[in-house]
Formats: sequence, C-alpha cells, structure tokens
Amino acid sequence: MGFLKVKNLSCSYSDGTVGIRNISFTLNKNQRMAVIGANGAGKTTLLLALAGLIPFAGEVRFDGILLTRKTAPEIRKRLGFVFQDPDDQIFMPTVFEDVAFSLRNAGIKGDELKYRTLKALATVGLPLEFLSREPHHLSFGEKRRVCIAGALVHEPELLLLDEPTSGLDPRSRRELLGTLHNLTSTIIIATHDLDAAGKICDVVLLLKKGHQVALGTKEEVLEDKKLLEHCGLL
Repeated sequence: MGFLKVKNLSCSYSDGTVGIRNISFTLNKNQRMAVIGANGAGKTTLLLALAGLIPFAGEVRFDGILLTRKTAPEIRKRLGFVFQDPDDQIFMPTVFEDVAFSLRNAGIKGDELKYRTLKALATVGLPLEFLSREPHHLSFGEKRRVCIAGALVHEPELLLLDEPTSGLDPRSRRELLGTLHNLTSTIIIATHDLDAAGKICDVVLLLKKGHQVALGTKEEVLEDKKLLEHCGLL
C-alpha cells in the first residue's frame, strides 16, 4: 500500500503560474527520497503541499489517511518540517524554549518535556551548554540543528527538509548528513545538492519547471548525466 502515496499532485500560484503539475509517487515506511531540480523546479512547493500548508489538487495519503483541510492538523502532528532558512523557524529566546515550544503547545510538561527536548538536541549533536543560548546568536549550521531538533521532539514518522545542506560549511554539512543518515523517520529532502542526495536517499524524484521528469533509485537518476544536464543540475 505504501506509507505515503501521492497521486496527480498539482499546485498553482495566485498568478496562475504552475508550481507543480501531476506529481505521483509512493514511499514505504523508513524510505528516504530526494526531490532534486534547479531553482524554480517546484521542490519547496511540493514539500509545502505534502505538509498540507498550501492548497493543492490531487491526492496525498499519509498512512492510509487522505490529506484534507479537516485531516491536516492531525497529520501534521505526525510529521516534521524544516524550512530552508532557519530564521523563518526560530523565534523563542533560548534554544531549549525553541525546541520545546511545540511540546508545550501540545500540553506536555515537566520531566517528559525536558527528556524529549534533551533527546532531540542530543540527536542533532548540540551539547547541554547550548540550552540557554539565544538561537539568533548561533552560527547558520547551529541554527539548522536547532530547527531539526524542533522537528524531532515529536518523533515524527515523516520528516520534510527543504535544502538542509544549503549555506553550511564543509564540517557542518558532513555532521548534518551523519545526523540525517542515523534517523529512522521516513525522510524527504528537497535539494540541488546531488552528493547529499546520493548519500542520504534511496529514491530520487527529479523535477523540471514543476513537472516530474524522472523517478527511480539514486543510481538510476543520479548517474544519468545527460538527464541531469537537461534539467540544469550539471
């Protein structure tokens, strides 16, 4: 049946421009998919639609549940979303409060809140000394880790990451890829970082100007140099 089933998913912007058109794929539990494409290919639009954050046509089924306006709030409790720019996601005065925010919002308190927050921070490799630091004084890579920790506190079944390696120095990028590699969630990353796609993901979806050009294993798609060049990635 598939854990995530997407059929003929389409989105258009308010001016009528196509965001994505007729995207279809199935992901099994714990699979990892890279959505690749040049700037403007529709990668971010696809992630936003999968999270129920923008209107769309077509079908998205999450663990058998059809994503609708009514079911979106419940489904979003089971997924995590990490935006491309950490400053779009960080807003609390300390790292601890930022990562713990969604737990507090869900009514989780006390020892459980502390345990889950510390566990998420440990998962992304941030030490205890970061708990009281102000997020906006952190490096870009550290902010990215805080955002991922904030998405992990609910132990999401599906993790959506928009350009997770963008703007990172080589060491931060290497450490982040190691973190993602060790996660057990089903993961979809939108990226133009082909090396990261190959290291993290099993399946690759290639988009060009909102259209699905290829879907296959990472070997099938990432080794097709002519196709990648045609789509502006080489």
